[in-house]
Amino acid sequence: MNRMRILEGMSLLMAGTLLCAACIRQETPDEAARDVSAAAAEGRDEIADAAQAANESAADSAQDIRNADDTSERREAMADAQERAGARRHEVAMEKAEADRDISKQKCDALPVDRQAACNEAAEAAYEKAKADAQRLEDAADERATVTRKTP
Repeated sequence: MNRMRILEGMSLLMAGTLLCAACIRQETPDEAARDVSAAAAEGRDEIADAAQAANESAADSAQDIRNADDTSERREAMADAQERAGARRHEVAMEKAEADRDISKQKCDALPVDRQAACNEAAEAAYEKAKADAQRLEDAADERATVTRKTP
């Protein structure tokens, strides 16, 4: 009985290993080019959408500043605008970072299998750096908004 379970377990392990090995393969140049192109197109669309939202937000912020009745309201509207602008810059930067990562990972698939893991790790490291940079953009805008609110 135990022997049968061991054999079944080994069979499942071998089947899983074969399935996994089939997933990791070098793509043909045509497959890779097609996947890179698709990732780039999707990235451009996402970045354009985020940029459009940023432009609309900036226009709304400018209107809020113009509509402010007094210095206090204007200062608050300006601080809100700085926060929104920082959030939108963050969103655009994140869309770009995600697009760059997706494109890089598609390019990794065109490499020989033994180089794909290192390539994917490099793509993830670049993405993590870009995420941190995007967060710094938003944090700096929040700091400027805080200073604006405190300014008499």
